[in-house]
Amino acid sequence: MQLPTILQGRPFGPAELAQVQALIAQNGEWSRYRLSRELARLWDWRTPQGQLKDMAARTLLLKMQEQGWIELPPRRMKSPTRSGRPPACGQPALEPSPVAGLLKELLPLRLHEVSHASQKASPAAIGREPAPLSLLGLSQPGGTEPAVLGV
Repeated sequence: MQLPTILQGRPFGPAELAQVQALIAQNGEWSRYRLSRELARLWDWRTPQGQLKDMAARTLLLKMQEQGWIELPPRRMKSPTRSGRPPACGQPALEPSPVAGLLKELLPLRLHEVSHASQKASPAAIGREPAPLSLLGLSQPGGTEPAVLGV
């Protein structure tokens, strides 16, 4: 078996493989989630902000399983999508063509924040809870500015 020298951005060799195999063998009742968190702790695998890189550890475990080097416990829960978010249903509820004209012709115009930050706002504060971006056919914009939807 030929092991890579780098896997998931980390040095990797026989010692690391043996550590992972031992972690799984000694903790057979653990979930994939717990294994990935413990592996990140064991290797002190953290972001520059100090957060555990458990998702990177989980990806590493999945790659190792794909190669046949380890056997992970079965999934306990199935994610509705790979990202864990519910799938968008059908076409966006918005008119796909842009609206053109003078602002005074479009009045009255209501603006609703549809960024993830608005999901914490109370529905009373904006009149009604906006649909998630994925249902509107939109994606989260980069930067810190909120996404705004005019209706």
